[in-house]
Amino acid sequence: REPDADGTTKKIDFVKSLGADQVIDYKSADWAEVLAGQEYDLIFDTVGLDEDLAKANKVLKKGGDFVSIANFNPESKSTDEVRFAVFLIKSTGAELSKLVQLADEGKLQVPVDSTVAFEDVPAALEKNMSFRSGGKIVVKVSA
Repeated sequence: REPDADGTTKKIDFVKSLGADQVIDYKSADWAEVLAGQEYDLIFDTVGLDEDLAKANKVLKKGGDFVSIANFNPESKSTDEVRFAVFLIKSTGAELSKLVQLADEGKLQVPVDSTVAFEDVPAALEKNMSFRSGGKIVVKVSA
């Protein structure tokens, strides 16, 4: 089964281009209600809202995994229905060099929302934290 994803209306085509079989506009529909009963093996959370973990049992099969890179609430715990885990990674220089090589070869595409000057970092962070960016925000740093 291909992955499903949650995104805003203006990002739907972009998300589908990444391989999502179904895209849900989270501003007009509740992902847990739309996908209820599907019995997924895994939810990979990149938003970090506590209510998303609470709704996961509607979508996951019993004992399914809810893996988050954004939920660091110490009260978030596994239950009999859902296994919760936080996913963190520490990259090495060699791994990052490989990613640069793949990007240079066109095998890895990184969507860029915008490029900003260093003095505009506060506004860029606000945009990123409000989920309004459509990709990475690149910061130009003068040498």
